[in-house]
Amino acid sequence: MRLANRIIYLIKVLTLLTLTTSAVPSHAVSLDDLVVTQAEEEEGEEKETVSSTSEACRVAVETFPVSPTVCADELSKTDDPTLQAEFASYLAIGYARTNQPTDARAAIEQALNTGSQHWLVHANHAVMLLYLGDFRSAFEATNRALELTQQPIPDLYLNLALAARGAGEFATAQGAYDTYLDLMGFAPETTEPPRDFYGPPEVEN
Repeated sequence: MRLANRIIYLIKVLTLLTLTTSAVPSHAVSLDDLVVTQAEEEEGEEKETVSSTSEACRVAVETFPVSPTVCADELSKTDDPTLQAEFASYLAIGYARTNQPTDARAAIEQALNTGSQHWLVHANHAVMLLYLGDFRSAFEATNRALELTQQPIPDLYLNLALAARGAGEFATAQGAYDTYLDLMGFAPETTEPPRDFYGPPEVEN
């Protein structure tokens, strides 16, 4: 019931569906490795980094106005297979969000052909499918991302909950959502019945 009561809110914050990470390697990394420190930012000012390029693409498809052309431009400029897969997967999200499903599926097919072992590609595949309403396939794609990353990334479990909910797998959705809450450090909701504040005061014997 908790997930059902919150599903409308979760759909309104679909920007959570796109991972806040960018240009991470396909092998498993710790969450600490995904945090950009101030020192890293200062170092990044001295040279252009892969992550800053990917960040521009991610933001372009995650925020309004959605601009898939940013990712398309970046995709055309790189020969790196990992970046090609990543840019194409974000491009697929951008096309899905701008009501271009045919282009979205073509872009994700390119991403999967280039980076089939890249967890972020599968995660973005799931995001694209969620926007297109293909919940069953989104569930499978998110599970594949979880298998590849082997890391407890909260956003992946939120995606899993949304996909399972859309596919009618309510128990699975609740389990994934509970995992998301746990990873985010949210306390579970109490199941205690409400107290009767209108009854007589308790008297100790």
